Amino acid sequence: MKPQEEARHAGAGISASAAEGKTSAPLFDPESLAVSLKRGVRLHETDGRAVLVDADGVALALPLPPETRRIFLSALDEGACTTNELGDAVLHTAPSTDAASLYYVLAQLERGRWLRYALRSRGRNTATLEPFSRRFDFADAPLTGRCRLSRFVCLRREGDDIALESPLGHGRLLLHTSDAAALAASLSRPLSFEEMRVSHPALVPKEIAALLAMMRSVGALFPCDAEGRIPEDGSEPLRQWEFHDLLFHSRSRQGRHGNPVGGSCPFLGEILPLAVVKRPMSAERVPLHRPETGEMRADFFELAEMRRSLRTRGERALRLKELGTFLHFTGGVREILPASPEKGYWYEASLRPCAGSGAIHELEYYLTVARCDGLPPGLYRYDPLAHALERLEADEKQLEKLLKGAARAMRGARCDVLITLAARFQRVSWQYRSIAYSLLLKDVGAVFQQMYLAATALNLAPCALGAGDSDDFAETAGLDYFSETSVGEFALSGR
Repeated sequence: MKPQEEARHAGAGISASAAEGKTSAPLFDPESLAVSLKRGVRLHETDGRAVLVDADGVALALPLPPETRRIFLSALDEGACTTNELGDAVLHTAPSTDAASLYYVLAQLERGRWLRYALRSRGRNTATLEPFSRRFDFADAPLTGRCRLSRFVCLRREGDDIALESPLGHGRLLLHTSDAAALAASLSRPLSFEEMRVSHPALVPKEIAALLAMMRSVGALFPCDAEGRIPEDGSEPLRQWEFHDLLFHSRSRQGRHGNPVGGSCPFLGEILPLAVVKRPMSAERVPLHRPETGEMRADFFELAEMRRSLRTRGERALRLKELGTFLHFTGGVREILPASPEKGYWYEASLRPCAGSGAIHELEYYLTVARCDGLPPGLYRYDPLAHALERLEADEKQLEKLLKGAARAMRGARCDVLITLAARFQRVSWQYRSIAYSLLLKDVGAVFQQMYLAATALNLAPCALGAGDSDDFAETAGLDYFSETSVGEFALSGR
């Protein structure tokens, strides 16, 4: 059996008889979709060796002869063939091609989510599905009962298309026709397959079934119960997320969007960068005193002046005593503030070294320990009230994945301890609306600065990281992504 024949048959078993009462032929099969490479992929050839590189710098080798490779990539560039048709076309044009190598490459492209999937009908592309990660999976088309869109779905223009996205999934859908966009828009209310057929006669049943399956595959569409409710309506965590907060969270973290991450300089050569200092806005100016070193009591001001991001760890490992001191001055509880409804304080709060929005302190500290004198490697949770570490069960490969991710963010340098800040989201959204996630990120910034100052005072090597994968961390720590997961990473080492 060809490797691509092992792909998921999400539509298999969904019959036209379920929608039309006539035939048992499936209305949708993922392998019926035309494939092409995802956007931003480049080919690099050196000394006869070829690799594909995506926008994030991830590489995939292409162990194919040059002529076969040219035909293969040309067919993918056209985006008019299914995986089966693509393999057959290459073998027909270049019969000397090793079939096993060809199908191996196809399987790697599919499993690694390097491909886009286009729905072609009556000589046109109706929609294109773009997976974002290996967590993406095709789902069945809901042809029985009614279904409707999630309230987290975003429909927006991208070029000449309508982009349909949802932070509940690991892919997105580009709708190329007004008929497809109209179908999506109509699903703001519960509809059955038959009602969709009547309301959208320009779309044939197979197009509707395929579009439903694609929308469900990207986390946008769900079956309804008898009252028209979908699963998210009964989920306590999801009910407390606002649309823009969850969208912002998923789009500002890796794993649930296909946008480049890091310093990609997208407007280089097109738009001049702003000056490093903003132009004066007033001619009226008041000069301020600039103190000399040692002019004042040095503690805070010297620490603020000395603070640096240090990516290289020292020969000496971080010590457990140093780690305990560091955590005490960055996250330890100083006082519990009980709820006092008569005074308008409806929740229990606490006082800690760092400022926290509403004294809520929703951030939890998780430590991935690689090297620390007096503490075995592993994953730990910091208990800020008892000032103790709780050792957690975690897969060693998953922990190494977190540490490697931190190393990539620090230009290849390894750290002794990776401190992951995880937010209990509903702790904030319970009290605040509209600005909950914005406040949460402000809290992360306050903790980062406190960690820098504490590390500088202890003569340690600190470095705040710019991004991380919240899905990876949630899986490693055994957390629910929508209830508690990572929002910041901080590397700490001996200096």
